[in-house]
Amino acid sequence: MKHLAIINFVWFLILFFYINLTYAQETAFFVKPAETYHAYTALQDSHFVAVDQTANSLNKLLFYMGGTTSTTKNTKLFLKLAANLGYHAVSVAYPNATSAQSACGYSTDTECFEKFRQEACFGTPLCDSIDIDTLNSLNTRTLKLIQYLDSLYPAQGWGQFLNENNIAWEKVVTSGHSQGSGHALYFLKVRNIDRCIMFSGANDYSYLYGRPANWISGDFITSLSKAYCFLHLQDEVGFSKQYDIMNALGLVNNNDDSTLIDHLSPPYKHSNFLYTGETPASMLLTAYHNSTVVDFWTPKTYSGNPVFEPVWEYLLTTSHTTRLSKKNTEDNLVIYPNPTSGIIYLNNNEHPIYVYSISGRLLKRTWNKKKLNITEFPDGMYLISNGKTEIKVIKQ
Repeated sequence: MKHLAIINFVWFLILFFYINLTYAQETAFFVKPAETYHAYTALQDSHFVAVDQTANSLNKLLFYMGGTTSTTKNTKLFLKLAANLGYHAVSVAYPNATSAQSACGYSTDTECFEKFRQEACFGTPLCDSIDIDTLNSLNTRTLKLIQYLDSLYPAQGWGQFLNENNIAWEKVVTSGHSQGSGHALYFLKVRNIDRCIMFSGANDYSYLYGRPANWISGDFITSLSKAYCFLHLQDEVGFSKQYDIMNALGLVNNNDDSTLIDHLSPPYKHSNFLYTGETPASMLLTAYHNSTVVDFWTPKTYSGNPVFEPVWEYLLTTSHTTRLSKKNTEDNLVIYPNPTSGIIYLNNNEHPIYVYSISGRLLKRTWNKKKLNITEFPDGMYLISNGKTEIKVIKQ
């Protein structure tokens, strides 16, 4: 009995330290707007924050915005993946009860969509259909959140995303789903940002005039080579209208610019415009529209991982050498020896290296630019990619 008591005590200590270590490494949490600034009300939906200090920091902020009536609890998988890749990731709660389409889809005002985006993003009182002041704009809510995180967790590096009393936009990747994708694109238009990732949008299409909103075809401060989208062929909003919007943006320069990702592995022909025909995890409500990124609807593998995880990773990490910008031959990957016994040498300059099975499953990711070790994998054929060039390698 004495020995049993000692064994039980040891197991208790192991469990105690494991639980505490798990909580100590927790990287995802919610923050009420009222915690970030006294003028916000306690009833407002919480922001979602994800950061992984064990990952190699990319020194980039992922600024994600959900769709109409969504909450930040709906899309955590994408944010957590971004954190694992080295992003500081936030999903910002904001006033989103009114969609841009319901506000402007049949408006005679040809500038309605741009006014809607301007008011939601910066609080400029321009749109009659919404009432968002500067304090509750996406810009201010995000700024207050970053300031709060920097003050509470200075060692996590949130301060790098602040430029005095402004957001350091050049380090920001904007992203969003549906209505949020339009906001993400609008920030690309009016700020110098790192990139923009749109899911199931943007959807700024005038049904009255039968064309994309005027602002879509205007000038952008950030190069449109940094704009990416991921759509569903059966989107209830209408894939053909979304396609017209992407075409107006210049993301469709020829018939091969848009890429069906099903049964492909990264780098997806280096495309900015990706789409899928995958069946959603649930067929409730607007299933196809939500499936590109919203947790409940996005399809899962047998092991429970998102089917679109390689797509999300590509969108978050690929360099901007797409069909919209001239490819640099210096980015072409060269590896040797091939076949290999497991140690591979590379001429890779700046990009992460991905190892895929021949079926397209991601097996390994490394930031080592000159040397890759795949001795842990069984003999066979693998795909090695730096996000630009993909090479088949035989391990024997």
